[in-house]
Parts: sequence; structure tokens; C-alpha cells
Amino acid sequence: MREKADISDITAAFMVGTALVYDGVQFLLTFIPVLGWLISSIIGLWAWMHFFTWFKIRGVSFGSSKRTLTMGGSLVAEVLPILNALPAWTFAVVMILISVKGERLLKHALPKK
Repeated sequence: MREKADISDITAAFMVGTALVYDGVQFLLTFIPVLGWLISSIIGLWAWMHFFTWFKIRGVSFGSSKRTLTMGGSLVAEVLPILNALPAWTFAVVMILISVKGERLLKHALPKK
């Protein structure tokens, strides 16, 4: 297993695109009372499992409270009816990608011991 996260720019673009699709579908389902809200909540749970697995496969650690709260907060926002119309998955994916890229840039910028 890899020690550090390694997410290429192409993978990051696919992740953001996938998050936009999830958020778009959930937004449209918000306009269908009850059944749409239920389906949208199920999609929110599926999206959480999808992104959690995708990030773990790429070596992202959720030991950081920042990343854990980002994914957990998005899950809560996307499971609650009406609130799941917000683009929480896109926000969460972008924030985690910024965190991963920032760690990598910082690692290369600091002198080695």
C-alpha cells in the first residue's frame, strides 16, 4: 500500500466531475416531494461510499480531522432533504483535493533532513 496520497490532475478532474453529477442529480430530485427526497438521500449515501473508497484507493488518509469533518459534514448535508440541493459533494471533493495537493507541494518545498 502507498504511504502518501497520489492523485493526478486527470483523476482530480474526474473526481470533481463526478461530484458535480451527483450534486446535479440531487438538486433535480429535490423538486420531487417525498420520493425524490428519499432517492436523493440514498444517492447521498452512495456518493459518500464512492468518494471515501476512491480517496482511500488513491492513498488519502482520513486521520486528519479536517478531512474527516469535510466528508462527514457533506454526508450529513447530502442525506437531509432540501439541504441536499446544495453542492456539498463538489465542495468536499475540492477541499480534500486542495488539502492533498497542498501537502504534496509542502513536502517538496521543505528541505529534506
